Amino acid sequence: MLGSAARQRLKRGNGSRIHSLIQGTVASWLSSRGFDVYPEERLGEDLVADIYAESPWATVIVEVETGFIDPRALDRPEVYLLARVVAKASRYSRYADYFTVAIPSYLSLDEAALRAVLSGDPTPLGAGGAWEVLALVRRPRPGGLQEARVDAILRVNVTRRSVQVEPLRRGLLL
Repeated sequence: MLGSAARQRLKRGNGSRIHSLIQGTVASWLSSRGFDVYPEERLGEDLVADIYAESPWATVIVEVETGFIDPRALDRPEVYLLARVVAKASRYSRYADYFTVAIPSYLSLDEAALRAVLSGDPTPLGAGGAWEVLALVRRPRPGGLQEARVDAILRVNVTRRSVQVEPLRRGLLL
C-alpha cells in the first residue's frame, strides 16, 4: 500500500528502503482498522505527510522516522533524533486529530524527554537550547513548538509487518 511517490523512490533507488517498508506496513495496518489511507499526501504548499489517514472518527498523520543522523550531529544522536521528532510535530500535528511518529522497533526514542520538550522544557535538547539543535533538522515551524504534540509512537516490526501503539495521550483511537 505504498503511494506512487514511495514506489518511485524505491525504483530509482532514492530514499530509504526501510522508510518505504515502514510506511507500507503502517498504511496497511491503518487500512485494516477502517481508515482510508493516503500515502505522500500534500498538506499545504510545502508539506507532504508520509501518511494521512481518515475515518469517520478521526484523522491521523503518520511521519516515519528511520533514525537517520546528520553527520554534524554524530556526537549527540539521541538529541538529534529527539529534535527531528519535535520538528516534525511542530510542522504536522496541527493538520490532524492525531499526530503519530512511526519508528522501527529496534530504534530507541526517549519518550520522557519527548514529553518534556513538548511540555516546554528544552533541557533534554542540551545546553544549546531547542533552536540550536532544531537548526540541524529540516524546517521546524517557528512558533510551532507551543502547539506541537505527538499523540503516539508507532513501533514497527518490519520483519513481522506488525505495529505496536505506544500512546502518549489518553483517549487515542487507533
